Amino acid sequence: MKLIILGSGTSIPHPERASPSIALFIDDQFLLLDIGPGTLRQLAIAGLQFENIDYICISHFHPDHTADLIHFFFATRYPPILSKRKPFTILAPKGFNHFLTLLKRPYGNWLDLPDRLMRIEELTIGEKERKEFDKFKITSAPLNHTTQSIGFRIEDSSGKTIVYSGDT
Repeated sequence: MKLIILGSGTSIPHPERASPSIALFIDDQFLLLDIGPGTLRQLAIAGLQFENIDYICISHFHPDHTADLIHFFFATRYPPILSKRKPFTILAPKGFNHFLTLLKRPYGNWLDLPDRLMRIEELTIGEKERKEFDKFKITSAPLNHTTQSIGFRIEDSSGKTIVYSGDT
């Protein structure tokens, strides 16, 4: 398990801190925890390719945790990227599909991706929920920041664990 803090700042721009985002590697799986403004740039600075992301975990729907979704979808549509992009999953609180519909509205089809590419798993709000994947297990749990806030406990096959709480 390898963790890279891409940003730990707030919604207020600061020259020494980027908005919230963490890159987490578990074996060959690339997880992104939140995707605040500038995350794709922070990935590039860290030498990481955004098109290799397997999972995006969203803690809540505030812009400082989700704003680079717009950039992510738009950049993914770029033909040289799209042609080699493998499918990815977004894990987010219940209501994400509606949030995404509203987010896309001003951009028309510029943020649309082929159905085969993106899977969305909405996680239960207000109670713990556990999902098991090939290389890791993830448990979401409610947090106090907003009514839709969730935290993540991620455990790899060897038992190593990290917990991410977003703003709480």
